[in-house]
Amino acid sequence: MGKTTGRPEVILRRAYCSLLTTGGRLPLLLVLVALAGCQFESSITPIPWPTLGSQPFQQATLGPQPSPVPLAPTPLPTAIPFLGADSLQCGDPTGGDDHFGFCAIPGSNQYYIWAECSSQCPDGPYPGVELRLVADSSALRDYMIIIKDLDQAIESKKEGSRQGWGLGLFDFVGGVLGFGAACGFGSEFTFGLSCVGWLLTVSGGGIGSYLGFDKYADYNVQQETLGRSASDKFREIP
Repeated sequence: MGKTTGRPEVILRRAYCSLLTTGGRLPLLLVLVALAGCQFESSITPIPWPTLGSQPFQQATLGPQPSPVPLAPTPLPTAIPFLGADSLQCGDPTGGDDHFGFCAIPGSNQYYIWAECSSQCPDGPYPGVELRLVADSSALRDYMIIIKDLDQAIESKKEGSRQGWGLGLFDFVGGVLGFGAACGFGSEFTFGLSCVGWLLTVSGGGIGSYLGFDKYADYNVQQETLGRSASDKFREIP
């Protein structure tokens, strides 16, 4: 086979491609030359950055800081015990105890009166006791009489308790220690006059002790009755 590179159509195609390649490079070269001859003006607007003022010098923390010392809780106020007239600046007349009572206020015609709360107590400095300031009245005088009777019942109740316990203890100790001397020892029991005297003494002490406890019981009931009367009269006083 012969070579086809010398054919006219092949020669024309190669010439056309060479012309296209040269024609494509020529416009690019012209653009580069034009750009090289131009001068650009800057149109960049500077960005305003905020300027911080001078900051105070702070010492760096060198280590862990101690935690604050915990404070003890504030104690709640304790209740003030009420001691009757001893808790007040009272004058005569006065009567009662820390449950029910009255007393005059010196230099005035008014009185302090107090009583146990029958229900929920109003706000006051003494828990369980209602304290009032009143003027003289017939209801107040009736309340004073009840308080005087109540004081007497409480004192008689204490006397009965002392009598009952005192005679009872003395009778028991004296009876145990005196039995041997009065009535004999061991199997040699002698029912003589001394033994009869011992028996009467022990019996008398037992009776006295019984009467003391009986007195205590009677006046205890009377104290409870007078206490209810004092509570009712207290609330009637204007």
